[in-house]
Amino acid sequence: MGPAAGRRGLPDQALYPGSGRHPAHPAPVRPAMAETLMLLRACHRVLAVPSGALRRVVPAERLAPMPGTAGALLGLMPASGRAVPVVDLSRLTGLPEAPATLAVICQVGPETLALPVQEVLGFVQEDGAASAELLGPETLLGGYTGGGQKGQRLNLGALHDRLAAHLSPV
Repeated sequence: MGPAAGRRGLPDQALYPGSGRHPAHPAPVRPAMAETLMLLRACHRVLAVPSGALRRVVPAERLAPMPGTAGALLGLMPASGRAVPVVDLSRLTGLPEAPATLAVICQVGPETLALPVQEVLGFVQEDGAASAELLGPETLLGGYTGGGQKGQRLNLGALHDRLAAHLSPV
């Protein structure tokens, strides 16, 4: 006769994986990489920005105006020993204008940009897989709920592309 059958007519090794000739171990499931986001208040909204792109937070002080930027830049500010362009988030995102007291210095590809913000709310962990599905490469703002906050996730790559389009000659 064949091997003794367990419940439902299955061989014993199906019920007790360690006892049979063919161990039934499923492939290990890797958890999705968590991504750290910084939550900011800008343009009267909570914005979530990937912390890997952030360099520093500085007071938003002396801005040197920059003519010929089609309103895409508020100006230049000194940071890290150089002049850093300050993005007009309101103009590029369509969000309402708001006075900023801080600037978040970000590295977006080869460019360093400053984002004007009202306050930094802190850091949160987010499931990287869920985030990637919700925000495509060309989507500037996506929905965000996490860390006890509800707001919008800012895609820095798409922001850079929109800024470049505003600054490029026609």
